[in-house]
Amino acid sequence: MDNIDPQQMSIFDVFQEMDDMQIIEKRLATLAVGSEIKTHSCTVNKTERFIEVKMDFVEEIFRSTQDALRFIHNVFYYGIQ
Repeated sequence: MDNIDPQQMSIFDVFQEMDDMQIIEKRLATLAVGSEIKTHSCTVNKTERFIEVKMDFVEEIFRSTQDALRFIHNVFYYGIQ
């Protein structure tokens, strides 16, 4: 595995993020208060008032599911801005 091209590693990362996004999209709509979704690249917690999104270098709080999903999507596809 030492001979893996760095570009191939980034492809693996992209596939991982796509899988994570699908998991989050499916489970977030039915996530109960006090529960969490934990994936390779993201953790999402739901409280009574907020949805907390934690990633490697960023942590954000949202009031709506749509805003949280939009943020996660943007970070996965465009990076932290």
